[in-house]
Amino acid sequence: RSSDLLCPDLASRRVEEKALLCQKAEHEYAGVPCGIMDQFIAAMGERGHALKIDCRSQKGDLVPLSDPSVTVLITDSHVRHELSGSEYPKRVKQCDSAAQVLGKADRKGLRDLTLEDVEAGKSKFSDELEYKRAKHVVSENKRTNRAAEALRNGDYVLFGKLMNESHASLKSARVLLPKAKLSM
Repeated sequence: RSSDLLCPDLASRRVEEKALLCQKAEHEYAGVPCGIMDQFIAAMGERGHALKIDCRSQKGDLVPLSDPSVTVLITDSHVRHELSGSEYPKRVKQCDSAAQVLGKADRKGLRDLTLEDVEAGKSKFSDELEYKRAKHVVSENKRTNRAAEALRNGDYVLFGKLMNESHASLKSARVLLPKAKLSM
């Protein structure tokens, strides 16, 4: 891996540990409150694969995506994305609060809930956006597992449907930047 050449003293560490150290550096030295997705894909990504990330266990699972009949198109929306001063920390706090409303200690517990659990607790929310974000997290976790399975089975129609559902859910939870919505 190229990271081993840049930081030979880290070569013996697990890739997950390297990603977490990069996240820690962003938090502590750059002052950027960020998640783990960028660091995980940078540390663990491999050609011909998607990466399914489990943020609770902090493990990555490579999912084959090398069918020559499939083309993945990645575009640049030219929308500036800055985590420093962004809404990200606010969304994290809202997810922690939503989890507590639903009887979980923090946002990581949301994945143990079903959409039925979220709906049953809807009246407990004083903030509609917190409810929508909890609903997004719960549905996105299920959707991600189904999407990984669809890729493994070569069911690209289902995979595309799940990606469209993900986009709609992000929009509902107000996670997307307004200009970025136009490119999807």
